[in-house]
Amino acid sequence: MLKIYDSGGSFLRSISEYKDLKIESELSTGDKTLSFVYRGKQADILNEYYVQTQTDRYVVKEVQPEQGQVSYVCRLDLEDLEASMFAQFTAVNKTASEAAALALAGTGWRVSTNISKRRSVQTFKKTPYEILLKIRDAFMCELRFDTLEKVVYFAEQFGSDKGVYFRVELNLKSVDLTLDSYDYYTRIIPIGKDGLRISDVNSGKEYVENYQYSNKIRTLIWEDTSYEDAAALRDDAIGKLRDLSIPKRSYSAQVRDLAKQNTLYSILSYSLGDTVWIVDEPSGVKEKQRIVKTVEYPDMPQNNEVELSNTVLTWEEMQARLKAAADAWEDVTNADGTVNGVYVHGISEGNKVLIQTEVNNNPTVKANAAGVAANAASIDAVTGELTAVKARIGTVEATYLKATDAQLTYATIENLTATNETVHNLSADYGDFKTVTTGELAAHQAIIDDLDVTYAKIGDLNAANARIDNLGATYATIDLANVQAGSIKTAMIDTGAVQTAQIADGSITDAK
Repeated sequence: MLKIYDSGGSFLRSISEYKDLKIESELSTGDKTLSFVYRGKQADILNEYYVQTQTDRYVVKEVQPEQGQVSYVCRLDLEDLEASMFAQFTAVNKTASEAAALALAGTGWRVSTNISKRRSVQTFKKTPYEILLKIRDAFMCELRFDTLEKVVYFAEQFGSDKGVYFRVELNLKSVDLTLDSYDYYTRIIPIGKDGLRISDVNSGKEYVENYQYSNKIRTLIWEDTSYEDAAALRDDAIGKLRDLSIPKRSYSAQVRDLAKQNTLYSILSYSLGDTVWIVDEPSGVKEKQRIVKTVEYPDMPQNNEVELSNTVLTWEEMQARLKAAADAWEDVTNADGTVNGVYVHGISEGNKVLIQTEVNNNPTVKANAAGVAANAASIDAVTGELTAVKARIGTVEATYLKATDAQLTYATIENLTATNETVHNLSADYGDFKTVTTGELAAHQAIIDDLDVTYAKIGDLNAANARIDNLGATYATIDLANVQAGSIKTAMIDTGAVQTAQIADGSITDAK
């Protein structure tokens, strides 16, 4: 079942009159594509409409009518990340979470990651989505989008090794293998900003090595001007060489997704990024590979396909990623040392600004220049009063916050005191309320000192003491009853002790 929304986001209907539903997922980009063939009219689903599955929300980008049916191609709904632009974005020595939080400010999205290392990112005239890609490149990590919850995830590596295997006689229908060592390297010489080398943090060596496949020396020079820390430069070079120091082996496999066809095969379930065994005994293949692409047919899981590789990126992609990481910190200067006019207020794009300074060992000028450089690199505090018409802030730490009007997408509050509160949907582990007025209340457990209820429908009632003015019961089991005055129309009594009785009409079968 697919949910259809119009271009304004209003729900239209759910449809089931489709076929060939396919979802393609790429590990290297975090992107997904949804395609299907609809048996209805083209006017029912138009360009820029939204299509929602159980896991994602997509935007219709291609519509192709043919022979009484319409083919659609949709991409992930990342529109909130593409609706605005940063004239300048700068995150100096920040974690991925801090940098992404700044990029996502005002979009309604949030970030989740456990990456703790720090990097610097600077770019100009980019959307939040483009900045997220810059952050991915700077941290040499992987990203994934949750378009329903609006969360972007960063991880050193997605997926896990659950021991899943693909075998020819079981769940591997066909496999094509590609082997090459054109882009095979065993040594990397990394160079950072201003010629930074790693010798001081690498036992005097300016290179890192990995001879896991052979002892051949094949050297790659990797230059990335975003690195100002030698240890970080060394660590990332080691990570890159881990992939480059083995010949590339890539598999394109058509598999039987048994786990989605029968719960008995749940141990064979897999997902994008997982490390799996591929076993083809006739050809002697038995090795571990990562799933780098999946093609899913939700209605026909027997047709699912996967692409596996011992490296996530092709060499061309790796080279592009290395360049992108270096470009994550963009400079305002041109190749000839002049300043590009696009980055200077009042100067047209394409024009150049020539700045010539002469210090002549003047201590005052030197001191001022150092202060300007320090302030330009990072502004850690604002004292006095800050007034801004509009501000984008990734993280706010405040002793006291006062706002006339606040709209929050997500909030975690340790202590909340509210004079007037209107809540549309409340989910609470524990609540201590003085006065609550609500249309409908659903609670797993409630502790109430004084309860005044006009009407109550209770499945099971366990009470230590109960005072009831008027009781109407279909059936009652009472261990002991003390009745001051009672009127019983019909009674069946096994054993009775009566001190005084007045009986108008009685029949006793056996009496002592």
